[in-house]
Amino acid sequence: MARRHGTRPQERARCSEVCAEDVVEPNPPTATDNCPNNTATVSVQSDVTTPTNAGCDDQYTRVITYIATDECGNVSDPYTVTITVNDNVAPTWNQAPGARSMISEVCADDVVEPNPPTAPTTTAPIIRLPSPSRAM
Repeated sequence: MARRHGTRPQERARCSEVCAEDVVEPNPPTATDNCPNNTATVSVQSDVTTPTNAGCDDQYTRVITYIATDECGNVSDPYTVTITVNDNVAPTWNQAPGARSMISEVCADDVVEPNPPTAPTTTAPIIRLPSPSRAM
């Protein structure tokens, strides 16, 4: 599987997504041998995923390196696929901003504390602790 003079190694394939669930598993590249009767077998040389933010499943880089080997044991230059996932989009509110910001009541005992607005996200939920009791 000799490389012909003046040819370049395989170009890198790149993919960028915002969410991990949007990543499609890439198909492995194909290779041919310069001798028509030899078969080139493609295999994964390495597959490394590196988180870029330990607390977020949607921020990482995955690098898959393939090689092709012919029947004579000749090995190609590596073919690298890089997948980058970077969730850099802020959550959005499910309610319009200010929709529940004004509450009018005559007596303090009539005030019902509104639920906080919600936003779709994959982070930990907001936990509201009860207000401390006043001593009488």
